[in-house]
Amino acid sequence: AKKTAGPSAAENLDDFAPRFRGIISECFDAYLSTWVQHEEKQLLEVLDRSTAAGTDKIVGNAEAEDEDDAGFEPRYIYSSAPTLFASMKGSMSKCADFSTHNTMFDIFQSFRKVVSHYCERLERLLGSGAAPLDAAGVEAVCCVYGTADYCLETLPQFCELLQHVISSEFREHVTFENEQELLRNLMNNANKTLVQSVNCSLDEAFSKMK
Repeated sequence: AKKTAGPSAAENLDDFAPRFRGIISECFDAYLSTWVQHEEKQLLEVLDRSTAAGTDKIVGNAEAEDEDDAGFEPRYIYSSAPTLFASMKGSMSKCADFSTHNTMFDIFQSFRKVVSHYCERLERLLGSGAAPLDAAGVEAVCCVYGTADYCLETLPQFCELLQHVISSEFREHVTFENEQELLRNLMNNANKTLVQSVNCSLDEAFSKMK
């Protein structure tokens, strides 16, 4: 009887490669918590530096480049936002060089913490809303709104990058839904602060009308 041809050596290597790839780095995943803690600390320091008074600049374009661009909406943001996303992307790239498993998921949790802290920093800029805002205050609140909008737009894109890099068993657990809700609330609070400021500024006029 004619012997049935078995799989080629190349096919055997292809089957073996996926099982071999990543095995060595997986062995070290349980011991990389110190690196994750260090990276988280570095990111929080970036947050502190970039949001420091006098450091966080307002950036953006107030005018459309194309006059026919009817859908253009000017938006100002704090420079700390793109700086923070660039730093998180750098941490993700460093981690991907040696682990896309547990350590990558741990650093993802650090990203969530950093974004949450950033929302708290932006919230503080809104003030109490108990008095009318001056020009600088209005500018700050509008910039908080624009920055939250920018983060809300950028976060899903960053999430997609993480989901593409991280191992498939972790993919469905990579989400920034809670952080996105914080950003939406931040935008709502910024709007409320502006409305409250207008109401406060009209109190004296309404009193005189009475």
